[in-house]
Amino acid sequence: MRLTKVFLLFCCLDYAVGLTGHVCTIIQYYQHWTTTRTGLWGWGRTSVSRLRSTNVQVCCFGWKDNGRGECVIPICRTPCYNGGTCIAPDTCKCLPSLEGANCAQRIVTNYFI
Repeated sequence: MRLTKVFLLFCCLDYAVGLTGHVCTIIQYYQHWTTTRTGLWGWGRTSVSRLRSTNVQVCCFGWKDNGRGECVIPICRTPCYNGGTCIAPDTCKCLPSLEGANCAQRIVTNYFI
């Protein structure tokens, strides 16, 4: 009789191995334990562990899930002000009268006649 125990050891989230749009595939590592009966009448136990991996898909850095499994919502770490819209990671689209990285500066136009 073989008893098998599996638990999560660690995960390498920063190791991307493939991209599809804004979805990244990472390698997730876990330790797989196998316990076998040994000795006289099978009273002893021997445990062997092996490091295994599996591929997991997550949203790439700067994108988040919309609740339907699609990584299409950009994340702006500094919010877009004055009605600006986050259109890509850390990129704001400003209204015509605003400028700057987060739409916080008003465009000053001097009309001298």
